[in-house]
Amino acid sequence: MFKSLFFKYITAFMLIIVISFMLLIVIIGNIINGYSEQVKTELITNSAAAAYAYVDGSYQKDMPFSQYIAENEHPTAEILQAMTVNADGITIMIADADGTLLLGRGVEQQLFEVGKALPLTGMEEVLAGQSVIGTDTFAGMLSQPHVVHAYPLLDGSDVYGVLLVCADSSDWMDLRDSTVQVIMAASLWVMLAALIAFYFITERIITPLKEMSHAAKSFAAGKFDVRVPVHGNDEVAELA
Repeated sequence: MFKSLFFKYITAFMLIIVISFMLLIVIIGNIINGYSEQVKTELITNSAAAAYAYVDGSYQKDMPFSQYIAENEHPTAEILQAMTVNADGITIMIADADGTLLLGRGVEQQLFEVGKALPLTGMEEVLAGQSVIGTDTFAGMLSQPHVVHAYPLLDGSDVYGVLLVCADSSDWMDLRDSTVQVIMAASLWVMLAALIAFYFITERIITPLKEMSHAAKSFAAGKFDVRVPVHGNDEVAELA
């Protein structure tokens, strides 16, 4: 009876702890996801706005856009490189009105070949004058999904180029996973400490009850010389 009582209590206690830590992991994971995604989105948006302002402001529309990029590749590349350095993990790419890559700078730019069409999902919409924001792997060229902001470069209503800014979305997932692992490790230590503490506390309660049960059985058998040791002055001691 006492053993089953102990296990009932310890099971209920451990379930409460496990459920509490699971809720904590879910809440903290969602908070980290939301915050990291917000920070990354703001970083991409600000980088895209700065790159757009530079490219659109420096291009005078007096020559084909691809020719302008070719003639001004060095200064444009330096500006884009500075932007990607200041915004860690960002890749900025410039394409022409056909979606062909003209210039790129950043952590992933070496994976894309200049002169080749960018395999971006939704490129048709961008070339039609619509901005596209989403996640993409560029037809598997990137091992991890990247957050991509693609903006058409417009001359009035005509698209003369495309500006793409992307960033790896796995970094905030890594942050979330590492945080979850830390919480899980901490919860295991807390549960272990709670289990040990609960065992000793319960044992202090159950042991006198076992002794009183044994004495009651002895009294029922006619052995009235059995005594129950009294420890402390709490309710269990008074009962003994």
